[in-house]
Amino acid sequence: MAGNSERDESDKDSATKSNTASGMASNNGSSHGSGTVSNSENETRTGHSAPGHASVSVDQSAPDSSTVGTDQTATDNTQLSADQRAAISGLAKDDVYVRQSKWTTFRELPVGQKGSFFVQNFLLGTVVVVVVLAIVISLVVTYLTKPPTPVFTLEAVNMRENSQQISALKDGFVKYDNVKDARLVSFGSNLNIGKSSYTDDSPKIMTQIAAGQINAMISERKTLATLNKRGLVNRPSQVLTALELKRYLDMGVLIDAQGKPATSAKEAVYFDLSRSQTWKAKGLPGDALFGFANVKSGKDHPRAFVRYLDFK
Repeated sequence: MAGNSERDESDKDSATKSNTASGMASNNGSSHGSGTVSNSENETRTGHSAPGHASVSVDQSAPDSSTVGTDQTATDNTQLSADQRAAISGLAKDDVYVRQSKWTTFRELPVGQKGSFFVQNFLLGTVVVVVVLAIVISLVVTYLTKPPTPVFTLEAVNMRENSQQISALKDGFVKYDNVKDARLVSFGSNLNIGKSSYTDDSPKIMTQIAAGQINAMISERKTLATLNKRGLVNRPSQVLTALELKRYLDMGVLIDAQGKPATSAKEAVYFDLSRSQTWKAKGLPGDALFGFANVKSGKDHPRAFVRYLDFK
């Protein structure tokens, strides 16, 4: 029994030593493994390789900016043509025309660039100036060439075939009345009434008389009687002086509304042109009558025309 007890004790001591040795070996292995990892991390951080491992070198230094710029410029210069480099150089220059007037710039530009510069900077203004000048010149020319407003206008109604004699009648009156500008006297023979609805100028005659543009009328008896019925004829008593009325009444020159010689100045409406020496001398019809129209703008020239007719 005692022998068995001693063998058991001996086996326990052997087992204890064996476990202790295994534990130390295990601890030593762990310690060596940890050291290896730690050394590897430290070596990586410091840039040095651990023994037994491949060395990896990483260049983390920043490139020199001056060197990079020089290399880039050199590269750009080798890629650009001479014309392109000249264009870039030209664009980089200061604009010498910024601080001077456009007109000065236009004069200093080369001939080839003046056209486009003019279009961009002066064309619109030039067009405006030309248009304004054209309008002003047109107004001035119109004003200078516009005939003056006549001071005496006579219309020979339904006497277009006698236009030449009527024109000669006007020329004689201009000389007789000492009119300096012949345009101040107007004698017409282009208006007609009563012949047809397409050629009836009655509205035009009425409008011109109302506006004072016709101061006297001449026509054959029937036509002048029609104008009188429309209220377009002024009586001699509205124009002539009392002395003149008496004189022409005594001569039997004045005609009443019925076409007969007037017996009083109040009844007188027309003048009998068959008694006019001037009228007959021009070869005009003997059955025509003369009557005043709107003479409110002035009576001097209408009265002078009656004297010019030279009634006998």
